[in-house]
Amino acid sequence: MLESYLVQQILIPLILTVITGLISWGGVELTKWVRTKTKNECVTALVQHVTSLAEGAVQQVEMRYKPTLPSHYLDQIGKLNPDGQQAAQREACRLIRNQLPRSALKTAKHLIPDMDAFIGNQIERVIAAGKRG
Repeated sequence: MLESYLVQQILIPLILTVITGLISWGGVELTKWVRTKTKNECVTALVQHVTSLAEGAVQQVEMRYKPTLPSHYLDQIGKLNPDGQQAAQREACRLIRNQLPRSALKTAKHLIPDMDAFIGNQIERVIAAGKRG
């Protein structure tokens, strides 16, 4: 009788409490894992998209806008001076922002807090790769 009482009144509630706690903890951990994985996939997709947009925007600026830049943006041998480089980068940034949907920009602010700096870095990376290549 005492054993039955101990099992029913103490052990079963204790075991149920432990099991409930483990299930709750497992649910929380699973939810965190899914959110992290989803966020990482969104960031990866966004980075790849902005990188490809940066490559296209730099090519567009090189082909369409660079020849029409005012002469004060060029040095004596026809290369862009720093002001011309900044003007080309601003134009490439404008092209990228026009190609990104507004919803993507709102999402991007949560994933990449300083989106302008990120886009600028991608443009500079593409320009630097073009100078080496």
